[in-house]
Amino acid sequence: MNCTLGDFAILTVSRAGNAGRVVRCVRFVGNKIWIGSPGEIRSIQETWEIAPPLMGSDGSTCTEVQDRHLRPVSGEPIDTVAAEGAAMTT
Repeated sequence: MNCTLGDFAILTVSRAGNAGRVVRCVRFVGNKIWIGSPGEIRSIQETWEIAPPLMGSDGSTCTEVQDRHLRPVSGEPIDTVAAEGAAMTT
């Protein structure tokens, strides 16, 4: 899995134009069956409930995303990085 509970993550794939948006992983849904059309099983994937919801390509609200389409945002808080940078210049 790419993400863990509470992670902020960047959406890497979206047919609705949401790639690049940052979401938060608020609940692990588990292995979910993703259905193609007409009604065929496309895949079974680890899935997260996300916040905020995103607009789907059909105008619906999307609240779940496959883990494989998310990349966690990691790093130090901005104020910590700024404090360390200021300490290095003095």
